[in-house]
Amino acid sequence: LGYLPANASRREHALDRKRSEYRDAIAQHYDIDDDTRTMQEQETLRQVLVDVPRTAPDVVLFRDDRIRKALGRLLYIWACR
Repeated sequence: LGYLPANASRREHALDRKRSEYRDAIAQHYDIDDDTRTMQEQETLRQVLVDVPRTAPDVVLFRDDRIRKALGRLLYIWACR
């Protein structure tokens, strides 16, 4: 997938950086009041929240509320990038 560097010695740094970027994105895009979102962001969030429960409903993992919340957060942040 190209997410981690091929060089193993740089992987820990890359993971730390990616995790930090994700935490920053949560604060910037997800953990905000709805009235500060643009109409497009509100519509994107609404669509993500509609789609998440439809994600592989026959797979037990995706019926877990924590997994659904994490998936929704991840998809919304990815869409905002």
